[in-house]
Amino acid sequence: MKNNRLIVLTAFLFGYALSDVVNNVSNGFISAVVAEVDGMTYTELRRDRDFKKAVRYIVDSDCTVSLSGGYVDSGYIYGMDGDISC
Repeated sequence: MKNNRLIVLTAFLFGYALSDVVNNVSNGFISAVVAEVDGMTYTELRRDRDFKKAVRYIVDSDCTVSLSGGYVDSGYIYGMDGDISC
């Protein structure tokens, strides 16, 4: 009787975990991100001097860029093989 309970409990937990994995795959492991800064659009943020200054300050002081196969030109990173860590 104890063995049957253990089998049922194991099957339930396995099914629960499998359900989470299937749900994540169908929804994508990385969910869509919506970021808004003071109600500004992407284009408005790219044009905003204060925002660009703040981003540059944070990246220059806290982040490192490792590239393999890519390059940096005029402050932009080109290539798919790069890592930014902050």
